[in-house]
Amino acid sequence: TNSTPLTRQSSFAWCRMGLDLLAPVILLLQLQVHVAFCTSSPPYYVSYVNTLPAWWPPEAIAEGIGATDSKGYNVINLSFWTPGAPVDAALLWSDPVKYFGSDSQYGSTKEEIQRNLVELYHKNNTLVLVSAFGATSHPTTEGVDASTAGANLGQFVI
Repeated sequence: TNSTPLTRQSSFAWCRMGLDLLAPVILLLQLQVHVAFCTSSPPYYVSYVNTLPAWWPPEAIAEGIGATDSKGYNVINLSFWTPGAPVDAALLWSDPVKYFGSDSQYGSTKEEIQRNLVELYHKNNTLVLVSAFGATSHPTTEGVDASTAGANLGQFVI
């Protein structure tokens, strides 16, 4: 895998930049990311999952989102949460029963599947994050209230 690691210093700078530039309502989420990066051991190999190579069977889905095989990455970003609704890989996260089924090895309910996937990520020393907005969502120009967006994003990642 060809990737560039983040060092502890650059991850701190990245986190600090995020803290300085984002609206205060997002600070809690950024602080959690900052703590995760700054208490983990570098180097960080960061990947971004937009779409999956296979949407069935459940084992292929789990591999596609880096839960069972992160391909050397230790930070996985699922894209995208948007104010209207999650899309792409984040859509899968929001309704895992629809994609994994209610009788997969990962669980039968939304909460169970999400919990088991997070446990797989952690077992593999991989941090999973969700990317917000993306290229097609323009919350500021669309008039989205920052406080509402921050609260909704926070609920999505909890």
